[in-house]
Amino acid sequence: MRRLLLLFFALSLLLSGCGLSGSYAPTPEDVLSAYDSAAEVYDWFDRASLPYDLDDTQHSQGRTYYRVSDQRTHTLSALKNVVNGTFSEQLSQELLSGAEHQYQEFDGALYTAGGEREGCPYLLDTQKAVELIDPNHWKLTLTFWADSVASLAEESSPSSDSPAVIGYSQYQLDYEKTKNGWRFTNFCPSDGLNLEADTVFSFDSQIVLSQETYRSLSDWALCCYLVHSGQSPLPTDELLNRCAQRPGSVISALSSLYPSWQQAVLDKLGSAIARNSVDVAAALREFIPSGAEESVLQTLRRYCESAGGASQPQKPSNITYDQTIPILMYHHVLPDGEECNDMTITVSRLEKDLKWLQDQGYTTVLPQELAAGKPLPEKPVLLTFDDGYRSNYELLYPLLKKYQAKAVISVIVKMQDVAASNFLSWDMCREMQDSGLVEIGSHTYQLHNLDVRAGSFTPGGTNGIERKPGEPDMDFRVRVLDDIQKSRDRIEEELGCPVTFFAYPFGVEEPDAQALIESLFPVTVITSRGMADLSGGLRKLPRYTATMKKPPSAYL
Repeated sequence: MRRLLLLFFALSLLLSGCGLSGSYAPTPEDVLSAYDSAAEVYDWFDRASLPYDLDDTQHSQGRTYYRVSDQRTHTLSALKNVVNGTFSEQLSQELLSGAEHQYQEFDGALYTAGGEREGCPYLLDTQKAVELIDPNHWKLTLTFWADSVASLAEESSPSSDSPAVIGYSQYQLDYEKTKNGWRFTNFCPSDGLNLEADTVFSFDSQIVLSQETYRSLSDWALCCYLVHSGQSPLPTDELLNRCAQRPGSVISALSSLYPSWQQAVLDKLGSAIARNSVDVAAALREFIPSGAEESVLQTLRRYCESAGGASQPQKPSNITYDQTIPILMYHHVLPDGEECNDMTITVSRLEKDLKWLQDQGYTTVLPQELAAGKPLPEKPVLLTFDDGYRSNYELLYPLLKKYQAKAVISVIVKMQDVAASNFLSWDMCREMQDSGLVEIGSHTYQLHNLDVRAGSFTPGGTNGIERKPGEPDMDFRVRVLDDIQKSRDRIEEELGCPVTFFAYPFGVEEPDAQALIESLFPVTVITSRGMADLSGGLRKLPRYTATMKKPPSAYL
């Protein structure tokens, strides 16, 4: 039905003699309708022939022709009338002369050789805008949006070695009043995306771009990269720094993005504003927007207001204390009577530990207090519980309330997302955090050897966030960096507050993940034994493992 309506529109323009009397003046809606009709006609000569009947064939010069089934163009003369009624004389002649072997007439009926070419696989969408140049001339601008990730996702996953393609190209059509009426004097295929355009960005999905490369990209290219990039904060921070230095250029690039891309990049900038000390708000106050820039500017200003008004700790890496602090490491708490190992402790023994610390004058503190630079008590102690076992809620939490002690619990976030029965639920995490006695930290999303190793350390193997031998940059980014970012994001999403603490699984570090971890978490701990000297900062602090055989009194 749509095809018939479009053809009827094209024929009606021709038969009515639009423009011959000089009284017809097309509206923008008319121009758009004329384009829809013309695009289908043009595609008969470029993308796919007219529909045809496979059972009605003719043969000529070694070719097989099929009878055209569209009755409005049932003859060669009718086809020429449609083309001539749509395009200028010169363009019509070019199309028809180039299709001498595509369309043939046999016994007064139109036949086609059939066939079609493959469309552009990266085309996401086409947007149209019309502009009146003068009473006899309309300009129609087509914007072809390219997104290989989105356009191929519905059909199949792009191969890992395929370049990611994103951006747009434009083509301007002229719809002009000629001696024969209103006609298109130039045209392009309906999938006329130009992959060579300066505004189309292609990058190798197997390579994680370096900071130097980020800085060499234009604002537009950087925005495009951020649409589908992993969760590394480096490119987002680069764009945020540019926004603070020259907001006009960045906001212009943001406002020209495809709507869903724009939201994706703005969301990442919002997270960057919340975790950075870059003063972008001052630059935004001075910027005067125009057109589509207004909504982008208002969104960025809201992010700044939210970050400025939130009672969240700052995350600088240079906070130090002229003080040491013991950090105790626990994991699973068991009911009395159950056999324990070096990773478990009974509830009665845990209570003895808490009482001993209290009797010795120790005051428990939380990582968020350290990250905020708050003054520490004379004898501070930090209690850490790794993995996020349900026993932390059922057995530890009542003791914390009894002794008004504080502790940080680092969760393997996937366990909350899949509602694993032996681990904390999100509701439990919320309740404990809201009490002010518990802080929830990250122990990664699922990088705790949650495979056949069942969460256990493998000597000589790849553990936790370690990079696998020979692992490509892209694979490492997806497996490790995106996992760490996701753990932080999910906790913040569920609990509604910043995450300041990260416990390295098994205490294993990874140089290639260090920049991301330090950008996300102001306080991090490992498993090396010793007193934490805060004069060197809050990163990779050592801990004492408290067990049934070695209580806090064995160390302090």
